Amino acid sequence: MRGRLATRDRLLSWGLNVPVNCLLCNAIPESANHLLTECVFSSEIWSRLFHHQIFTLPTLIDEIVLWCYSISGNSKLNTISMLLVHATVYFLWKERNARLHSSVAKTTDAIIKEIHLLIRAKLFGLDRSLLNQTRLATSSSSSSALSQQDSFLSNWFAYFQV
Repeated sequence: MRGRLATRDRLLSWGLNVPVNCLLCNAIPESANHLLTECVFSSEIWSRLFHHQIFTLPTLIDEIVLWCYSISGNSKLNTISMLLVHATVYFLWKERNARLHSSVAKTTDAIIKEIHLLIRAKLFGLDRSLLNQTRLATSSSSSSALSQQDSFLSNWFAYFQV
């Protein structure tokens, strides 16, 4: 995140008069690490998204970003994890801003559903693209189909969405 999010702790350090507490939990002072990983609200989302036993999620957001590139030897699993981390950060920040500007709050279930829909759509597109590339590389379409275990979506359903 490189310290660029305009969280309340940063706004206070700039001399602005803003409330201190996190907009997601309203209990602890808001910082980037708190908002994105330590907050009860966000930690529930992370634990539900990365629930499979192969995942041991780091506790700091910068470590999570680095971690998602080296989870396993499975490049598709690493790609899915990277997309999921980016989507989670985006939706947490979006929810924080929605609560700040419109006082409308979504549940963790609603945010997880939005993340799942976005990621599945992206993975479907990646699988389509790979299938089309494979078809162009081979003359026989029967031998060009992605095997079930090689697709992004099969990895998604095996490790992320039950």
